[in-house]
Amino acid sequence: MTKPRVFITRIIAQEALDKIAQVTEMEVWPEELPPPYEVLREKARDAEGLVTLLSDR
Repeated sequence: MTKPRVFITRIIAQEALDKIAQVTEMEVWPEELPPPYEVLREKARDAEGLVTLLSDR
């Protein structure tokens, strides 16, 4: 069974990333600022889930 794909818009605590990685195929945006709108749309199209912060716009 394949794991669901998740896109994470910011670098978060390693402990949280480790837990998410156990049950998903995740991709983390590597930059300090959130991804541009077009990038987020593209990543969301291929993901079953998104992890975002309230400060992301």
